Amino acid sequence: MTGVAPNFPLLPFPIEASLFVVSIGEIQQLPLGEKLQIMEAIWEDLRLNAEQVPVPKWHKGLLDARREAVEANREEILDWDEVKHSLGVRKA
Repeated sequence: MTGVAPNFPLLPFPIEASLFVVSIGEIQQLPLGEKLQIMEAIWEDLRLNAEQVPVPKWHKGLLDARREAVEANREEILDWDEVKHSLGVRKA
């Protein structure tokens, strides 16, 4: 991904990535919504460049074991939207 970050639902316009040089301290001072927008942009960039991230052998083994457990019906894949919703529902 070069130059322009994707247009997220929370953002009314694409972000020109080269315009930003921000310190951690400045990020800590931002409102929560702006922090979330930055996180979304970072995660999207990581997703688009995932093939460039080396995967250690132990991690690949863990992922392979989890994939095999799902395929053997010992585990199930949960929809991320459902997981997020269930986290938002607090039981008394």
